[in-house]
Amino acid sequence: MRRRLKRSIRNNYFIPSSKTFKQVYSDQGRYTMYALIICAIIGMAMSRLLQPVIPKLNPTIAKSSVSDVANLIAFGFCAILLVILLLNMKSIMKVIMSANERRRLKAFNEKRKSNRTND
Repeated sequence: MRRRLKRSIRNNYFIPSSKTFKQVYSDQGRYTMYALIICAIIGMAMSRLLQPVIPKLNPTIAKSSVSDVANLIAFGFCAILLVILLLNMKSIMKVIMSANERRRLKAFNEKRKSNRTND
């Protein structure tokens, strides 16, 4: 391990020994990535839409701080949305589970039932 670490530092890159990349390819990893991307897109669109609306709601605000306020509001909304999506992951995953996963789960349950009857 130490030799591999020294070799990777010598080549100016570090290769972690964790299984992070495999976790992204699981259903939960894909769901998390999709939730992050969707929240980022919503945040960008929301900040653009709020910039002309904020001066109409509060005319005393300085024009230089309108974009900052719009970004803060969009960030707060998207952070709350992301937390809600990640907390409800199990219930949402039941709805969007792939057909392949459903087949694999059905085959697994059938094997399990057949193994119980043989015992």
